[in-house]
Amino acid sequence: MSNLPGIVPICLYRNVQIPDICYVGSPLVLKNKKDGFTCVNPSDRHRKNWVHSDTIYVVNPMLRPIPSHTYILRVKNTDKFPYNSVSIVHEYDPFYSDTTSTFFGAWLNPTPYTTPLHIYKKGNGILLSFDHIPTEVQTSISPIYVLTEKPRKTTVLPKSDWFQIGKDGAPKFLFQRYQGRCIPNPNGIWLDQCSLEQNILYEHSSSLLKYLDQKKSSSTYIPSTNVLGIVNFSLFFLFVSTLFFVIFRFKT
Repeated sequence: MSNLPGIVPICLYRNVQIPDICYVGSPLVLKNKKDGFTCVNPSDRHRKNWVHSDTIYVVNPMLRPIPSHTYILRVKNTDKFPYNSVSIVHEYDPFYSDTTSTFFGAWLNPTPYTTPLHIYKKGNGILLSFDHIPTEVQTSISPIYVLTEKPRKTTVLPKSDWFQIGKDGAPKFLFQRYQGRCIPNPNGIWLDQCSLEQNILYEHSSSLLKYLDQKKSSSTYIPSTNVLGIVNFSLFFLFVSTLFFVIFRFKT
C-alpha cells in the first residue's frame, strides 16, 4: 500500500464582497491526529476578503495508479484581482504543473455515496455549489461528484459513522471493487489498495483475453500439421476404398 492518503480534503471559499465567485484551494492545517485537517482562511494578503464556505473530499491527484473512472481535474486560479478560480478542466497530462492551480481527482458520473457539485460560469470566473440552479449556465463537465462529511442528494445514504479520521489525521473513506471500478463503500478497503488490486486484475484479464484471442485465431485460420495429416489420410483412405469397391463390382 502507498504512504499517500487516497482521499484528501479541498477547501472552498467565498468572497464576502463578491458573492458570485469562488476560490478553490488547499490551505490546510492539521489540528491533531484525532480531529484531522481543517481549512483555514487564506493567509495571502490579496485574499483577505475570502472566507471558508465548505470542504469537499476528493481523490489525491498524486495517487498511482489513478483509480478507474476517476479523473484528474485542474482548477485554474487567477493571480490578479479578485484572485478567484476562473476555470476547471479535465487535466490529461499527469505531469503538468502549475503553481496557480489546484489539482484533485473526482468522478464525472453518478457514483454511490458521492454528492454532485455543480460548476457555474460566472463572468470571467466560476462558482461551485451543491445547489442545482436551473437558470444558471453550467460548464461542460458539470456536475462533478465528490465526497462530503454528510452526503447530500445521493441515492445511497451511509451509516452515521460514514466520516471518520484515520490514524494519520487523514479522512478515512473506504472503497470496494465493483465492475472494474473502485466505488465508495463504508465496509470496504483503502482506495490505494483497491486501485492497485483493480489494476492488477485488469492487466491479468487483458493478458488472458489476448492469449485466448491468439489461440482462437491460430486454430481457426492456421490448421496445425497434425490436423492436415489426418485430413489427407482420411481422403486417401476414402479414395482407395472407393477404387477397390469399383474394381470388385466390375469383376463380378
